[in-house]
Amino acid sequence: MSFTLTEVPEPVVEIPTDASMAFVSNGTAMVLSWDTVSGITYDVQTCTNLTDDSWRNITTFTGSGTEVVVTNAIAEDVKFYRIYYLDE
Repeated sequence: MSFTLTEVPEPVVEIPTDASMAFVSNGTAMVLSWDTVSGITYDVQTCTNLTDDSWRNITTFTGSGTEVVVTNAIAEDVKFYRIYYLDE
């Protein structure tokens, strides 16, 4: 008995590098918005110090191909944000 193994590559999903993003503060909250890619899982994270790598998730969601808006309260004097997609 013989077997033939065929590797099937995973589909390639293009993430736009020129995506329009907006970061707006109203004084009490930061509002982030951008166009998502359908089926891609995103993490939005925040930290107060870039040197200690203490990022924490504020939300995780799967893109639908439309704009998403994330609002996060500002309780600290300094806050950094990052948005990235999860390579599953």
